[in-house]
Amino acid sequence: MASSSTNTATASTPPTTNNTAPLQPIRQMLLLPPAARPPEFENPLEKIEQLLTCPICLDRYKQPKLLPCHHTFCLPCLDNCVDLVHRVLKCPECRAEHPVPYEGVKNFQSNYTLTGFLDIHLQATDDNAAQLEAYIQRYNLERCKICEEKAVLDICAHCEKRACSDCRATHLEMLKRDLTRVLNQVKRLSNRITEASDGLSKGAELLTLNCETAKDEVKEYFRRYYRELKKREEMFIEEIETFNATETRLMRNLRDVLEIESSNMSEGCAYLEAALKGEREVQDFELVKLKNVFSDGLEYLRNFQPDADELFSKKLRFSPGDDASKLPTAIASFGELTVMLPQFAGRYLPLEQSYLPRPMKIGYESDSYKVSSL
Repeated sequence: MASSSTNTATASTPPTTNNTAPLQPIRQMLLLPPAARPPEFENPLEKIEQLLTCPICLDRYKQPKLLPCHHTFCLPCLDNCVDLVHRVLKCPECRAEHPVPYEGVKNFQSNYTLTGFLDIHLQATDDNAAQLEAYIQRYNLERCKICEEKAVLDICAHCEKRACSDCRATHLEMLKRDLTRVLNQVKRLSNRITEASDGLSKGAELLTLNCETAKDEVKEYFRRYYRELKKREEMFIEEIETFNATETRLMRNLRDVLEIESSNMSEGCAYLEAALKGEREVQDFELVKLKNVFSDGLEYLRNFQPDADELFSKKLRFSPGDDASKLPTAIASFGELTVMLPQFAGRYLPLEQSYLPRPMKIGYESDSYKVSSL
């Protein structure tokens, strides 16, 4: 009878509708024999049916009676187990002996809990089959790795754990709060890029002025020996022009890079603000990527200490050399150009690389379009 009740609880399946489509895997699982089901799948109705089965007659309890040893059996089964001579009943489960009440085994305490369950019909009909299948589906749901509640789970982009929607939403709110703090710090510190760009513009002007002064010094010396030193003068002038052009180009290129970086930061901040305000749809993994990008950018801004005067104020000087008095024979080696480095150059020159900003540009729709069009 236990097996027949179980079959009635699982075999009857109502017609498939759009509302019950998600239950189709559960229905297919219930149609399989227990041995063919996955080990992690459990049918709670079958477990309930086992609890309602008498261990003696292997049928549903009929008037379940609770012995003093807390084991339950059917009243008819207990009647067959009574020792009428000694008026004792030996429990079929634990073999404990109990005296039989004066009026018989019917006076043993009834198990009202099981009686209540027996009154519940667990047979599936067209009306309740979907509800029973939904109950079985909920029973077999995996527990959330965070709150330990059974629910439909998915990978949380924040902690990479299988979590329910509520826990994922909580973690995403934490992520958004972190991103808001990082965004505010990036916006507050990003002015360092602008200040460095302005400082480089001033440095380029000072460099040009310094080079012009050096050229005047060279011309003053070479006017005294114009005929003999004309070629030498042109060589020095060319070196100075090359130095000026090289250093100016370096500063302008660096200034352009910093201006581009400043623009990228502004675009990135605007992009993230729009995402945090819900004005732009952003996936969970994109928010994680944004946090990493802004955290790296924030660390770079914290360590960014622009000092254009010490890093790029190289001084160009000309000296005639020790052989100036022997000019007729020393023209070929007359004079030299030296670059005067700022004080503590050995300390600050390695910081020159810090002026080259690390990429902080976020993937935009325009970038995706460019890649797809190639």
